[in-house]
Amino acid sequence: MEKFLNVNTGNYTIKVQDEGTITLDTGNELGSVVVTGDLVIRGDTTTVQSENLTVRDNTIEINKDETGNGITLGEAGIVINRGSHPDGNSSIKFVESLSYTDGETNGARSGAFILETAGNTSQPALVVNKILTNNKDLYLIGSGTGVISVAGTTDYENYVTDDDHVPNKKYVDTFINDFLTANPPDLIAEQDTSVETIDASIADAPSRIVFKVNGEIKAQFNETRTEFESFVINGNEIESTDSNSDIVITPNGTGNLAVRSGILYEDQNSTLSNNTTDSLLYNSTNGTINLGGSQLFVVNSNNDTKREMYKELTTAHKAFVMSLIF
Repeated sequence: MEKFLNVNTGNYTIKVQDEGTITLDTGNELGSVVVTGDLVIRGDTTTVQSENLTVRDNTIEINKDETGNGITLGEAGIVINRGSHPDGNSSIKFVESLSYTDGETNGARSGAFILETAGNTSQPALVVNKILTNNKDLYLIGSGTGVISVAGTTDYENYVTDDDHVPNKKYVDTFINDFLTANPPDLIAEQDTSVETIDASIADAPSRIVFKVNGEIKAQFNETRTEFESFVINGNEIESTDSNSDIVITPNGTGNLAVRSGILYEDQNSTLSNNTTDSLLYNSTNGTINLGGSQLFVVNSNNDTKREMYKELTTAHKAFVMSLIF
């Protein structure tokens, strides 16, 4: 039988002693309490022991009546009780103190959502297979030194096959190594300055390395010789590729040319002329003039007509004999 308590005018108040309890007893966890209007609870704690909680409202507001700049208590969210789990309870919170760099504005921002455990031993996983960005870029790791990792997967690099797949470091390392193994690079270049390798097995002989600066060959290395500008190093010989040109060695500043062994002058078997203003020293066994006994001749400038052009350096022995005669 239904019973009604009808208060036609004014309010209806049920009051008990301070810290007392009002119980609406509908039986042993049976029955219902129906509130047709708004339910306002002014206490600090609301405990719901229902096994299933159903909320028709499509929005739940947490931290209502906040008046500060942000969450005054620093964070707000939902805590999930995990019983005796060693990591403790898990929570989804918005934490004001978390800071990061906004990828869109490149400015500093504060406040971010966080998944965590009470023990804070590690961040719990978030299992999703799609992230929508509302037609904007996706920025990851807005601060610190963290990296994006695919640890735990099985040979992730072997499944990077589509143009839109994101490769990891292992994939890039393997790709570069395999490519260079199959296609050894033969050219390093920027604009018309380059270093090129040419092998006789796939190109014209000889095998060589060619150095170009601004399109001009400045050096070449092959199996038997090395060329620098106008010089050729062939074994222990240095030659000039410019016809009838001198080879000039110039020390820096006031330095001298030091020779730490003997100098061997090869027999020219002729007399040499000198078309410069300098002196020329050479060895020759050809000709009738051989009074000095050294076979070393000094040739002054061809323009010096007042002096004997060809002069043989005299040995100490012949110089002594000549001093006795003359």
